[in-house]
Amino acid sequence: MLAYHRVAQPPCDPWSLAVSPANFDAQLAVMNDLGRIEPLETSLQASSVQRCVRREPVFSLTFDDGYVDNLSNAVKIMERHDAPATIFIVTGLLDQPEFWWDVYDELVFVSGATVERLADAAIALGLLTEDRRASLVAGGVEVLHDELYVALVGRPPGELAA
Repeated sequence: MLAYHRVAQPPCDPWSLAVSPANFDAQLAVMNDLGRIEPLETSLQASSVQRCVRREPVFSLTFDDGYVDNLSNAVKIMERHDAPATIFIVTGLLDQPEFWWDVYDELVFVSGATVERLADAAIALGLLTEDRRASLVAGGVEVLHDELYVALVGRPPGELAA
């Protein structure tokens, strides 16, 4: 099984969730050259003995989160390669135009805000204490990003959308 999130080239991708459409197309071509791509359900129904005695590699594709680019980019490529996939959708966030973590990543890495300004905003929002500020600012934007992500990820989605 190969698990994907995105088939796109977003402005920033700190978690490496995206594969470019060209690379995804090439990956599917290699999978078809080596074996076959089958639905996840079919793969899961095979017994361990059946999986061990296969003469060719079998691949199943999944996508997590339900990014719009699964439909706008990935489906076209999968159709060209006759490749089925299972897409898992975050139903609790269907009414949101973007996932909060993508908005957050762009704010931190693309907005042009300094690490000091980001830290000050995090303190004002109660996400960071003043005593942590100096060490996180000294660590750079990536360190601050990761620290604030941990502070945000456990919060209710409604709170993050506000």
